[in-house]
Amino acid sequence: MANEQNLERGRTSFAQKAWAEAYRLLDIADRRGALAAEDLERLAAAASLTGRDEESETAGTRASVFP
Repeated sequence: MANEQNLERGRTSFAQKAWAEAYRLLDIADRRGALAAEDLERLAAAASLTGRDEESETAGTRASVFP
């Protein structure tokens, strides 16, 4: 349940353009369970927008694996 809350809060933060908070929450959710492609794209974008280029590339690559 807690992971779903992190994921939902991460999505909300992303929608509000609170990039650092979105990254933090989506990263926590990802560490606790695999994210869907759409959420990995959010994670990649939030990482990029907060200067985490390596993390952005990793999440973006993982997102591109999905059909």
